[in-house]
Amino acid sequence: MMRLDGWGVRGVCALGVVCVLGMSASASAAPPAITPSPVSRLDPPAGSGVGFGEHIAAYGGWIIVGAHRAQLPGDFDGVAYLYHRDQGGPNAFGLVRTIQADVTTGQTESEQFGWSVAIGPDLLAIGDNLGAAYLYGRDVGGWDQWGLLRAIPLAQPEVMAIDGGRLALVTINGDVQIYERDQGGPGQWGLVTTFSDLSGERPTSVALDGDMLAVGYSGWAQHGGVRLRHKDQGGPGVWGIVASTQGATLGATNTASNTAACGQVALRGDVLALGCPGDEQGGVPDAGAVFVLVAGQGGAGMWGAAQVIRQMGTPAAARMGASVRVDDEGNLYIGQPDASPSLKVYTRQGATWSPGQVLAALGPADAFGVAQVTDGAPWTLIGAPSRSPA
Repeated sequence: MMRLDGWGVRGVCALGVVCVLGMSASASAAPPAITPSPVSRLDPPAGSGVGFGEHIAAYGGWIIVGAHRAQLPGDFDGVAYLYHRDQGGPNAFGLVRTIQADVTTGQTESEQFGWSVAIGPDLLAIGDNLGAAYLYGRDVGGWDQWGLLRAIPLAQPEVMAIDGGRLALVTINGDVQIYERDQGGPGQWGLVTTFSDLSGERPTSVALDGDMLAVGYSGWAQHGGVRLRHKDQGGPGVWGIVASTQGATLGATNTASNTAACGQVALRGDVLALGCPGDEQGGVPDAGAVFVLVAGQGGAGMWGAAQVIRQMGTPAAARMGASVRVDDEGNLYIGQPDASPSLKVYTRQGATWSPGQVLAALGPADAFGVAQVTDGAPWTLIGAPSRSPA
């Protein structure tokens, strides 16, 4: 197993910050021991507005942070901040660009630009709250310049995912669209398919991994659930359903609000995780849970439940599972933004996940862990949108 040199936040990840924490995977036959070590904290630039750290994404040495509440002159509100590793010093993450909506796309206004962000090896996507997604190419306009490619109208900005040469997003009416590189010509990002899973219901989250797409719903029959699609399932180019699971079937419940809000999904390899921040535990609503499904569990071609992860000890209304990610090793990163806000790491061994590091925040109103990513680098990025950087 490869060893990855660790980085992490200096001191405590403490109006909003973004913390970069390193994860070291030591070589051994056992699951990798994941530990934090100091790296960086990104404080909100002047004028970024409240909620900095709520919408974040990362790939390789790049970090994008949406600041959708930034107030700008005219009809274009919101910005996104692009950071790069080693900018300003070794292992430092320095601001390299402030991005605003571009009038050259034909959009006449933008509301809350930066409402959602996603980034991959050579594509950056930024959504706004009026229904547009802006696509930027890494080397468009020059080396690492991230120049504008196009704007996609009617995109629901909360829901986007990038994996390699694909972008998945959700439109305002709840349709899922998949775009691919070189569709329509070299260097173009064209639409290849559109589908709707559930009539009248908009997905809460999407996750891409190669030819697989997971779509999460927080309201599907009250407790939410996940549908997994695979390319060429049902015919060439068809993204057919290979698994469909509701939170209630897995055991999610909430007698107070009657919804476990199982809509946060993460997908990598043979692991599919479903976060249910509204799940009830021991009579406590909104305690939260994560249900882990594994390919082959229950038979060939099946995605069966392997484990349920809930709070240990006396449960609190912590909304565990408000964010969830899985890395290349199958380790889980679970955000718990309320009641002792923290990011909890569970290490994988076979079809079992064991508690690892608990990265805790300071203060009960931190929202630490409400957004976090681990894609494409040996570190995790955690948003803490409701704390002062002081």
